[in-house]
Amino acid sequence: MKQNYFKMLACAAVAAALSLGSVQAAFVYNDFAQYNGNSFTVANGQEIGNEITVNPGSTFSLSSFIFQYYTPTLTLSPNVAVDLRFYLNDGTPTNGFPTPGTLFFDSGWFSNSVAGGMPGNGYQDVNYDSSDFYSGATSVVPMSPTFLMPSNFTFTVTWTNLDGGNLIEMPLATNTPGISFGDYWLVNNSGHWSLMSTNKADANFVVDVVGQNPPSQPDITATFDGTYINLQIGPTAVGDDYIIQSCPDLTAWTWTSVSTNAGTGGIITIPPILVDPTIPALFFRYLVQ
Repeated sequence: MKQNYFKMLACAAVAAALSLGSVQAAFVYNDFAQYNGNSFTVANGQEIGNEITVNPGSTFSLSSFIFQYYTPTLTLSPNVAVDLRFYLNDGTPTNGFPTPGTLFFDSGWFSNSVAGGMPGNGYQDVNYDSSDFYSGATSVVPMSPTFLMPSNFTFTVTWTNLDGGNLIEMPLATNTPGISFGDYWLVNNSGHWSLMSTNKADANFVVDVVGQNPPSQPDITATFDGTYINLQIGPTAVGDDYIIQSCPDLTAWTWTSVSTNAGTGGIITIPPILVDPTIPALFFRYLVQ
């Protein structure tokens, strides 16, 4: 049960309106347009990536993650594979910067042998979506369906089974101030992270990230006409029940259910609640079940 609180002092001439917001907005981090004409030639088995800020100041649910690669190889071998990982930046600092620490997503090896695979001959994209990220997917370390991405994290890419006949480059993009930083993280065989940069170009991989801000609680409007308290809640979700409870004593916090109201996908009007004039104060909350 998700518990949400709405508290109101019931007294004469009260007219209250609380706006809590309910929009689940999509946003995109995309630096494809900032491609700067440079690229890294990828070493076999080398884990490398960028720290980025995707949705400043807010967590989010991840819908898709795309990165671009380039290959001059006309047809990549079926055993060429790539691994995508996400880390919190909570590791032991190096040169004053926290290293990637807690691993919270690992896609496992995505092989060119699977349907769709990884095309050769030019600039290509690898696209991960929600079926890859969350529990039940084939990922080695999936995310919980309720997991919210941090606004700042490090992603890394590792390629395997590269050789002289299977070449991969990672195109690079120019910085977006406050979002990407132009340097990159590289991990050696002992697991030590190094923060690197080039003297030629900003070294941000070309990526596209789509996410959703988590929905806030429904808007609530409350009015008191001297006898009844009138509540409206919405937009509500179909399949959720909104249980109104009242409490006259904030010391004991003894709650009594007043009504249960099914969500409609829109705004619901709660049956008027009669207020006992002998009670100096009455507080309300709603539970979503």
